This record gives sequence, C-alpha cells and structure tokens, in this order.
Amino acid sequence: YHDRLREVFSERFLEDAGKLPEVYGTGMKKENKSIDLKKSLDNFKKDAERQGYVDNFLFASTLKRLETQIDILTSLEKKIEEDGVVCTKEYVKGRENMYVSPAVTTYNKTCQQANNTTQALIKVIVSLGGALHEEDEDDEL
Repeated sequence: YHDRLREVFSERFLEDAGKLPEVYGTGMKKENKSIDLKKSLDNFKKDAERQGYVDNFLFASTLKRLETQIDILTSLEKKIEEDGVVCTKEYVKGRENMYVSPAVTTYNKTCQQANNTTQALIKVIVSLGGALHEEDEDDEL
C-alpha cells in the first residue's frame, strides 16, 4: 500500500512540477528576464562612485558581497536551466524517488542572502546621508 501511495505521489508531484514553468515561467531564460542584474549593478556602482560611497569600507565590502551573490545566482540559474528543477534518485529495489534539485534549494537560500545584503547596503547608504539617483540640493541658509 505504501509503495503504491509513494508511486502515485511521485507521479503527481512530477506532473505538478512540470506545470509550474507554464504557470509561473521559469525566470531563467534571457527573454523572460525583465532586468539584467549585471547591467543594473554596473549602473548602481557608477551612481555610487559619483556620490562618493565607494570610498566607505562598509559600503564597498557589502557591495562586493552582493556582487558575489549575484554571480552565484547567475551560475545557479544556468545549472537549473540545464538540469531542470526536479531530480530523481534510485534507491533500494530500483525505486526512483523525485525531489527538488539541490540547485533550486541553494538558489533560494542565495536569493534570501542577497536580499539581506541589499537591505544592509540600503542601511549603509541611509547612514551615509543619502540615496542614489538623487540630485544634490543646495542648502538654503
């Protein structure tokens, strides 16, 4: 009974997992991306240089960490695109079990870390007294 239940569940999981890209899109192909992270990061760095933030240690180290996380995410996106989101592993008696690819799990964790790093970067910018893309206003005395 349990073997049949596991088999049905696995089949159902695979069917549902196969429908996810149709419903939500994969977000992996260039044509689906609304934003090029590398290009946006380069523009952000140029703005930061104009504002003088890159000379601040906290800003520079946090930005470096964000760049690394974006590189990791880009690599993981390629891996997921090549291998898919579901993996199978054969266990005892030749039964196959399906599970989410470890690359997907790592991708999700790295996204969370990148979000946290971005929040830290925003806090550094605020503590430095400004935001990027703002025009300097003359102080009226």
